[in-house]
Amino acid sequence: MKSAKSIVVRIVGLLCLAGIAVAMLIDPMGEARRERRIKEVLLLVQEGLQRYHVQEEIYPKRAMKGGELVAFLHENSHLEDSIVNPWGGGVYHGGNDVDRMAYETDALAESYELTVRYLHSKKIRFRLDSTENQSLE
Repeated sequence: MKSAKSIVVRIVGLLCLAGIAVAMLIDPMGEARRERRIKEVLLLVQEGLQRYHVQEEIYPKRAMKGGELVAFLHENSHLEDSIVNPWGGGVYHGGNDVDRMAYETDALAESYELTVRYLHSKKIRFRLDSTENQSLE
């Protein structure tokens, strides 16, 4: 017959293995959820840019960080709702929030590019523009 100490050691070992397995699953699920939120925000901003373009016949003329662009489009009624910052979790605006999205346009404001970069990197994670990358697929 096994001792009570042996059974406790086995149970603790199994609980540790289960904890490690859960931890290994949580991070990829969280990353997938964050990626989905980033794509949703990009598509909402793209829709706002399209509405702006239809009304003004050009895109916004200056480069902006994502929060600035969201605030600009919201102030001009081209975004219907406040957007949640996919990196910070709060309302997305031009403050000191974590912001990896950037907007750029050409000299005549006839085209645009929205990019999202990896943290601490210049490598582009997602790109939407009015010419080549009109979709995230």
